[in-house]
Amino acid sequence: MKFFTFLLTFLLLLISFWFNSVEAADCAFNGNIWSSLDGCLSDSDLVDASGPTLIEWNVKNQIVNWTTALATFLALVSVGAIVYGAFLMTISLWDDERIKKWKDVVKWSILWFLAIVVTWALIRIIVEVIFSFTS
Repeated sequence: MKFFTFLLTFLLLLISFWFNSVEAADCAFNGNIWSSLDGCLSDSDLVDASGPTLIEWNVKNQIVNWTTALATFLALVSVGAIVYGAFLMTISLWDDERIKKWKDVVKWSILWFLAIVVTWALIRIIVEVIFSFTS
């Protein structure tokens, strides 16, 4: 069961990276290095040469968006585990072993939910502090 959970988590993270990955630039060499580089910068998701946008701002947004998506997914899994624990409670029929199981499921789900929220907030604070020094 632990291996299955690990495998499922790994696959979901892999899929998340795949769908959220950013192509830095779409560069094609057309014989002239300067026009090729100009095309790279104008097509880039990380650099917007038309305005005052800095690379740091876009990197910051990528970090914030990725951690927000991951925290949201993990929070939903945690809430699902709480619902699963409530379901176990309803079918426990006051059997001591089953009661212990659903109490553990609910307890750890709530703790993981709180850990996810606190970790997400700390990451946001750290990112804001780090990028406040760069501007």
